[in-house]
Formats: sequence, structure tokens, C-alpha cells
Amino acid sequence: MTQAPAPKPVERLIYSREQVAELLGGISIATVIRMERDGKLTAIRLTGKKTGQAFYKHADVMKLADPKAA
Repeated sequence: MTQAPAPKPVERLIYSREQVAELLGGISIATVIRMERDGKLTAIRLTGKKTGQAFYKHADVMKLADPKAA
């Protein structure tokens, strides 16, 4: 009897500021915030408040991580 192949890891759909900073080579959280302010990243706030915790879409982060792939 053959085994089913192992499932592929699921990619995250959104990332926190801390995760984005790490994914972009260990930049500071202040730089992530600056990128948001400058329009390079669009924040998603799950609370609906402007001051709520910010998350970022996987596709947006990957465009910054590898600009050639965009």
C-alpha cells in the first residue's frame, strides 16, 4: 500500500510587522512602518481602527522581497 504524499506547507496570507521585517532581511519595524507611510506596503487592520495592529498581504511582501518576481 502506498502512502499519500505529504501535504505542502501552507503559505501565510498575511504577515505582522515583525514577520515582514524578518522576511525583508531583518530590517527594523520602523522601516516597515516607513514603507507603509510611503505607500510601498498597504496595511490591513483587522480591528478596523487606524491604530489597530497592522498586517500585510503575502503578495505585497513578496514583491518587496523579490522585486524581479513582480
